[in-house]
Amino acid sequence: WSEGARRLYGYTAEEAMGRVLMDLVTPEENREAALRHRPTVLAGLTLEYEPDTCDKHGRVFPVYARIRPVPPSDGIGPNMYVAVAVDISARREAEAAIRRHGEGQEEIASLGRLALRGGSLEGLFDQAVGMASRVLSSDCADLVEWCPDAPGFIIRTAVGWSDERIHQRIAGEERLALSYMVRSREPVIVEDWEQERRFERSSELLARGVRSSVAVLVGDVDSPFGVLAAHYEHPGAVPPDCLPFLDALANVLADAIRSRDVQEQIRHDSLHDGLTGLPNRTLFLDRVGHALARNNRHPQLLAVFFIDLDHFKLVNDSLGHEAGDELLRLVGPRFESAIRPSDTLARLGGDEFAVLCEQLPSEVSATRIANQLTSALEEPIVLNGRDHVVSASIGIALGTPESSAADLLRDADAAMYNAKQAGRGRYELFDKEMLARVLTRVRTESALRTALADEEEIYVAYQPLVSLRSGEVVGAEALARWRHPDRGAISPMEFIPVAEDSGLIHELGAQVMRRAARESTAWQDDPDFAGIAVNVSVRQLVQPDELATLVREVIAAEGIPPGFLTLEITESVLIEQLDDARDALESLNDLGVRLSLDDFGTGFSSLSYLADLPFDNVKIDLSLIRNIVDRPQAAVLVAAIIDTVQALGKQVIAEGVETLEQATRLQELGCDIAQGYYFAKPMAPDMLTALIQDQPSWLPPSKRSPVTARRRQRPARTNRVTQL
Repeated sequence: WSEGARRLYGYTAEEAMGRVLMDLVTPEENREAALRHRPTVLAGLTLEYEPDTCDKHGRVFPVYARIRPVPPSDGIGPNMYVAVAVDISARREAEAAIRRHGEGQEEIASLGRLALRGGSLEGLFDQAVGMASRVLSSDCADLVEWCPDAPGFIIRTAVGWSDERIHQRIAGEERLALSYMVRSREPVIVEDWEQERRFERSSELLARGVRSSVAVLVGDVDSPFGVLAAHYEHPGAVPPDCLPFLDALANVLADAIRSRDVQEQIRHDSLHDGLTGLPNRTLFLDRVGHALARNNRHPQLLAVFFIDLDHFKLVNDSLGHEAGDELLRLVGPRFESAIRPSDTLARLGGDEFAVLCEQLPSEVSATRIANQLTSALEEPIVLNGRDHVVSASIGIALGTPESSAADLLRDADAAMYNAKQAGRGRYELFDKEMLARVLTRVRTESALRTALADEEEIYVAYQPLVSLRSGEVVGAEALARWRHPDRGAISPMEFIPVAEDSGLIHELGAQVMRRAARESTAWQDDPDFAGIAVNVSVRQLVQPDELATLVREVIAAEGIPPGFLTLEITESVLIEQLDDARDALESLNDLGVRLSLDDFGTGFSSLSYLADLPFDNVKIDLSLIRNIVDRPQAAVLVAAIIDTVQALGKQVIAEGVETLEQATRLQELGCDIAQGYYFAKPMAPDMLTALIQDQPSWLPPSKRSPVTARRRQRPARTNRVTQL
């Protein structure tokens, strides 16, 4: 027992003498294998092999062993042997490292190929953990996912553990190694859990008998996915070169997770609206299609709701697109609160939303949901620090065995347009006549775009404004008219709402104003003709500087005085955007143009804004004029309006006058000006010129002022009798 043997095995010569060599240096589990070499030695042959041995302290290590018999000639005696052992731990470890490196490279390449083929993440996780355990010769291994919201971890996959461990949740306790890794963002090697002081061993590792471990983060350092770990039942068993291999596995998994996340994000973005996060048209139609398929197997009532916000373009025009986007983001949760969790709310684009409801007990249930959707908008929405009242028009289409997803959405759209035409802020159930009307509207919008592009089909007709004091034409209202090459004359009642809804009203309004100003130059020299009135959409009014810029251009181009131009704004629509329109009205007033409030008395009228806003004229709506002769109450109301408006220093114009009796009654009430079919229908410019020159006697001579009678005898007019 040499000094080298003492250093190798830890026993002194005195401790080794007299003991069985196999019992002294061969681990018990290896003795049976060692005995298989005994016949070779007993046969007098030299034995060379590399067994695992153990030292005095129980450390197991490999040696190169050479055992040869001692020849009898040496004088020592028979059955004597010389055994020489050399510690080959370093060589073995180097070989193991080379083997691990080669196997690791093959395993990483295999995992990478699987990831590139688009394998499932669960499959990749299983492969990676199996590779880690196999290449690093660990007793068990696992991959845990970090759940920061919980907080804690979920075991995604494991080897060397019971099946119950998979999907088990681990609390994110601060003193555990997993939590330490997430905080430190560093890999961890524990040589002996019994000696570890940085953190505690979990109860699961303790129960499994784990004595040493190695773990690395998976994913970005700033937002890790989780932890990949290998564990051993013996202390000091972690291979010293294991981190590069584990890091490579973790990187492959991280790339696969990022790729999955990107693909899911792309898929999500392709199926969801970027502004509100709601399903988009594609996903909505897909869900409707699946719902119809289920409905065919188990018939129950199914409904699609098409929702369109009323006057949404006014918000964009007056407050800007950022405010419009904010409005869309805010109404989404309102609508979601009005439907069931199982229903689908989608944004189709612009200000259009849709809802899919399945398993409705009756048609009444569908209308109840529509009422809930409209009620969800009753509370004002705050935009730019101000309250805005929003309403929506809703169309409902009920599914049938013959329905397709596209058909249902189209039919609900048709019903929605019918709801808008019926007054907005309401719902309508689809019927087949609606579809025909919607198709007509679509054709009208397309044709109107074409007409506006070449400026040939759109023209202006003029309806005279007649003084009820002199009986003479003192102005005219310019009205947009459209003559389609195939369909002929198209009613303004048909194309003006289409222009408003589609936004074409901006271009249409500009064309009408320019043409009216150009054609009105023929009447500027007449001293009694005060000017022309042009209708203005509130969409134009609330668009910053749009009207002011247009008016400046028109006045400069045609050389007309600003006071010759009157802009008419409809009262009912103006009041909905009063705060946004106020500045525009002041700017227009500063330019010198005249302002007229149209359709006064239709239910929105308020004397407070009539006094505050810079209107020169107020037009009494024809609905009040219609009954002025037959109903005393109507005459009393009109008289009150006339007295109030004139007391505020403004002129009163009555529209829709159709009979001499109505004109006479208005004259008696002191109304300033009237227009309507009794005097003349809208006409071409040359016809208005002839009418101004002819000046028909619309009013009886007794009703005309003496000044007017005398002036009719003189061909020349030297002063302006009536101002618009």
